[in-house]
Amino acid sequence: KNLIRHILKEETDSVDPKKIEILKKFIIDYYSKTDWFKDVDFKMGSWKSVMSSKEIPEIIITIYVLDEYDLVDEIEFSDLIDEIDFLMNVLFPRDNKGRYTAVWVLDVEQQ
Repeated sequence: KNLIRHILKEETDSVDPKKIEILKKFIIDYYSKTDWFKDVDFKMGSWKSVMSSKEIPEIIITIYVLDEYDLVDEIEFSDLIDEIDFLMNVLFPRDNKGRYTAVWVLDVEQQ
């Protein structure tokens, strides 16, 4: 019984790779016309809420910018953050108790 519960838990807590591809394609399309965007990468982690003992997937999004772009701090990401928030709410809707089913973090690195 414990093995079956463990397998079912992994299945319900995992993130469908198709959903990650949707996010990746969106970000690439969003920044394809900029002169500083190089690539985007996704890593998976887990996040545990203080209010709940359940761990949920954490999607770590890393946007790579060109090394020669010195003004990384001046790049405006607020519109992208709003768009990702919207997509996350569509792709990972809250559960019936209003809790998140996945969270995300955005990092920016020069390459």
